[in-house]
Amino acid sequence: MTQDLAEVAKEPENGLKSCFFHGKESGPYGTKYQALKDIDRQILSPDFQHQSLAERLITAELATRGFTDLIIVGSSMGGLVAALLYQQCPERIKGLLMLAPALHWEEAKTIQSLPENTVLIHGRQDEVVLYSHSEQLAHKRNFRLISVEDDHRLSQTLQIITAEFKSLLSLQA
Repeated sequence: MTQDLAEVAKEPENGLKSCFFHGKESGPYGTKYQALKDIDRQILSPDFQHQSLAERLITAELATRGFTDLIIVGSSMGGLVAALLYQQCPERIKGLLMLAPALHWEEAKTIQSLPENTVLIHGRQDEVVLYSHSEQLAHKRNFRLISVEDDHRLSQTLQIITAEFKSLLSLQA
């Protein structure tokens, strides 16, 4: 792995309420993270760059250890990581905001449940992860799916993403 996991496995910081899990091709400090950080200054964004799915899950587990009731925003592969983390540690996650989640991976078939407070945002023009994967999950689990006219990056959808993030954060009050 490219990141020393001992660095990630630190004592929980007071007040941590949320995490951002980036996608396969992006990094932890991109446009979505910056928009979310404007809302929650203490948001944690582990660096998953150059990690396999298994390594990302270990990093996520270590980064969230000791926390409960987190709101996790997972973008693409980060959405898959968040869902898999929920399978292992449901007490850590109060809500998920899944952005074009990579639910087409074989590992997604192991997902048995997700938090009641799960919202999916997916672009109809997504050519990386098909919209139909989110549509099927939303229908099967009765989750809210926000369908947008955007592509995989959801770069035209930041206002909707931040509004949904604020709404999920309000559940912690």
